[in-house]
Amino acid sequence: VSMRVLWCSIFKASFRRVAFFATICQILQNFMVSQIWSIVFLLTSINIASMRVQEAWIQEEVLPEGVFRKGLEWLAVNNGFQTEEPILVSLGDGVYSEAVVPWSKRAKHVGLHQQVIVACDDAMVSAVQKNGISALRMDGTPVAKSSTTMLTSNFQQNMTIPADTTVIKFLVPALLLEAGFEKVVFADMDVYFWRSPFGIKATPETSMNGIPSLPREEASLVAMRNGGRIDLNEEINIGFLIFQNRSIVPFLREFLQLWSLDEHKTQRVHDQVVFSNLIHQREKEMKHVVDKTIMNDIKISLLPADYFVDMAQAVQPKTAVWHVTWMDDDCKVFFFKKLFGGAGPEAIQLVVHELVQSGNHTGGWHGKMLDRCTELK
Repeated sequence: VSMRVLWCSIFKASFRRVAFFATICQILQNFMVSQIWSIVFLLTSINIASMRVQEAWIQEEVLPEGVFRKGLEWLAVNNGFQTEEPILVSLGDGVYSEAVVPWSKRAKHVGLHQQVIVACDDAMVSAVQKNGISALRMDGTPVAKSSTTMLTSNFQQNMTIPADTTVIKFLVPALLLEAGFEKVVFADMDVYFWRSPFGIKATPETSMNGIPSLPREEASLVAMRNGGRIDLNEEINIGFLIFQNRSIVPFLREFLQLWSLDEHKTQRVHDQVVFSNLIHQREKEMKHVVDKTIMNDIKISLLPADYFVDMAQAVQPKTAVWHVTWMDDDCKVFFFKKLFGGAGPEAIQLVVHELVQSGNHTGGWHGKMLDRCTELK
């Protein structure tokens, strides 16, 4: 019996040892397997990360933003652009192909020497190329880099490149601000400069439908009111904008995202409505949000209406910048011939007065008024 008990004890002890070692081996085996799979997953993650980087690089090369960024870098290097100096951005098509040279010279005359023109068709490409004006095509490539026209077969086939001028109007300034430029001026090509927009010391407008207008040095966006009277129109005029702080870039990108989803892009001045509505929406949200850092804020300074106008009737002797709008192309040609011929605000004011007094002007600059325009040439 004693021997049986002894052997049973030895057997149990041995069994425990075997079980213990088996458990240890199983743990080691599981550990090794997990380590192997960890290494596999790690390598897989690295590969996936590499693929993502490669994919992002490919997208950056193909999508408009990357092409425009490289195009702007090329222009900056080849033209010696300085980030601390203001840079003017505009875009135009064949309608302005004859006006682009005097327009560019006039902008330089008032201090806007650094310029980027986006040529929207072959006629404008030819005009800027012939006259050595710093410009990009609609696909973001520099005009001066090649003698080929804009509408290449590759452009026609690659529909990832935008034909949307609204995208360009806000994307190019955003990219320049991201690149370190301190002040970016966007002006449609029907904006005329009598004086520098930076030399005006007048007090800005007080508000726009509850949106406070800050001193210019505190603002990220400097803009004029649309239509001269904000009590009639709550929109700002996006034909002339001064972006002067990189902090506005997230707001611009938010607008571009919103615009990409909009279903009414073809409606006239609809981009102006969407942009202004987003400003109003953001102002309302900022009043109620506790953590304001989560919002893409925008700080506005409204240009004084005595110096910055977008209606012919509002032109007066001290007007510095006139957005020649609220009229058809024939009337714009008529006025720009006078402007490029040296007409000052007083001369334009006199012409406008004569047109109104003639009775041919009925609120819009078109129709029968053009007969009077012909008589005044």
